[in-house]
Amino acid sequence: MLLYPKPLDLYPAEWVDALYPYLDSKSLWELTHHIDQERLASEGLKNYFKTIQRLSQLPQSTLPPFSPPQSSWDFMTVKKQHEISHLYPHIEELRKNHQIEQVVDIGGGQGHFAQFVAFHQKVKTTSLDLDGPLQQAGDLRQLKKWGEKVISFTTHKLMYPDPAFSQLLTPTTLTTGLHTCGSLACAQIMGSAEKRSSIFNLGCCYHRLEPEFTNLSLEAQKNPLPYNRFALTLASGPYQKVSRHDVNLRNHVKRFRYTFHILLCEEFGITEQVTLGNCDEALYFGDFSLYAREQFSRLKLEYSGSDESLNSFQKDPTRSLLVDKMISTGLVRDSLSRPLEVAILIDRALWLEERGYKADLVEIFDAKQSPRNIALIATPV
Repeated sequence: MLLYPKPLDLYPAEWVDALYPYLDSKSLWELTHHIDQERLASEGLKNYFKTIQRLSQLPQSTLPPFSPPQSSWDFMTVKKQHEISHLYPHIEELRKNHQIEQVVDIGGGQGHFAQFVAFHQKVKTTSLDLDGPLQQAGDLRQLKKWGEKVISFTTHKLMYPDPAFSQLLTPTTLTTGLHTCGSLACAQIMGSAEKRSSIFNLGCCYHRLEPEFTNLSLEAQKNPLPYNRFALTLASGPYQKVSRHDVNLRNHVKRFRYTFHILLCEEFGITEQVTLGNCDEALYFGDFSLYAREQFSRLKLEYSGSDESLNSFQKDPTRSLLVDKMISTGLVRDSLSRPLEVAILIDRALWLEERGYKADLVEIFDAKQSPRNIALIATPV
């Protein structure tokens, strides 16, 4: 919508024409999941999708998941169980191969992961988090679960630089961060590197990343990528196997939102982007007029036309075709989500290698269970 009234100008017309006939829920779901893309009439578009998939591929973990006694999973969600069972073998390998004597877990919350590692590997472990009440709940729970206090909690907001964090670290420390949001991941990585500590990090929420924590490496600085808030938000997008219902709902949401933005432009002269809140799901499957009336109310706009005129506006063949083509461009744009995330993480790995680390990027989790599944594992050489 930022490009309206010329929203298609940045996209090859051949690609858009190849995509918009496939906006039914089944075809959209298949294209979103890279299924049967050979049906597309554009060779250039097919090659684009293949290249995107190739650039997004990373090695997958080959370590078998850990299977502890069932009691170890008490108080944990299925998602958390999946993550810890796949993380644990890597932590164990790092501890054995790099003489790790201490683990410092970043953003640990109630300390589920830290407690699991400390109990099963008998290693000194500290959990850092800025949420004191959450830590207090975890501190009480560890006594009930393990029969002893297996970790220590420190309430702390990690920044970079951070002298208090630095004092905790040594070359025999492993810092871990499971889904460290935005700049928190960089604070862990850069602070750990100063003390030659080993690093295990999974980043997320790149839209919260401060500009100074992009294009970190010398290689990236040679040809820096212009990470604006839209690119970082796209990198944060959900990388998961969504259902056909989810895809169908998003299609209806986009159809109404795009049509409403066009209405704002044509009827009110509003060309800048207007933020629209989410509506009740059923509203996206009813008449456009009901949706438009609710948005007018939110924006405090007066519309003198009838419901019939609003519905006719949405059903106009020329306008409807434009909206279809705009939705089609979303398939091209959204496919960049994973490559953008990979580019951000490769930059962090290169930054570490420039400082004498061996750094690897590995897909650790099943994306169906935990979509943010790329681990940065780094050890000083």
